[in-house]
Amino acid sequence: MIRLGHCGVRLEGVSLSNASNSDLEEMRSALFEYGIIVMPDQNLSPEGHLKLAEFFGPVDVNRFFTLVSSHSMIAEVRTSAE
Repeated sequence: MIRLGHCGVRLEGVSLSNASNSDLEEMRSALFEYGIIVMPDQNLSPEGHLKLAEFFGPVDVNRFFTLVSSHSMIAEVRTSAE
């Protein structure tokens, strides 16, 4: 765990795609303690995103963004320079 200035930590050494419940509990503890966690270079499938989200509680689908056609519980957020 690497502190990021005054707020947040960077967590390394855990792949979210195959994290154990113990790993997820540690991640949740870090989130509650530091407010922000950064876990770079993660590649999750849509199912992996949903599994991670459901670990934290019921999924609240944001209807403001476009839903992913193959996964109705995922809203896609994209940005562009314009």
